[in-house]
Amino acid sequence: MKMYIVTLLMLIINITIFIIINITDVKPLQYYLVPAYLTNDLARYLLTLFTSIFIHLDAIHITFNSVALLFLGRIIEPYIGSYRFLGVYLASGIAGGILHTIYSFIIDDDIYT
Repeated sequence: MKMYIVTLLMLIINITIFIIINITDVKPLQYYLVPAYLTNDLARYLLTLFTSIFIHLDAIHITFNSVALLFLGRIIEPYIGSYRFLGVYLASGIAGGILHTIYSFIIDDDIYT
């Protein structure tokens, strides 16, 4: 049986955080990647590069990302292994955050501020 434990773990973490954000008073934008913070607080910005990987602001966002993760993770994780898959998952999330920041500065628009 092919295992995809990291895929399932990431799904559980993402869905759990989504539920917590939606049933509590947690303010997700303090953990979400906001490019305008780059010039205000670099240390906080660097932390949000990681935390933003796990933040989903609405049901469509979490649903689409969960389906994509499950579909791709079931194929890729058994092929490259769980540790490498976790590295790819985290590196992809961080790279996405960096690209989001660059894009926001290029178009001079930050929808979160």
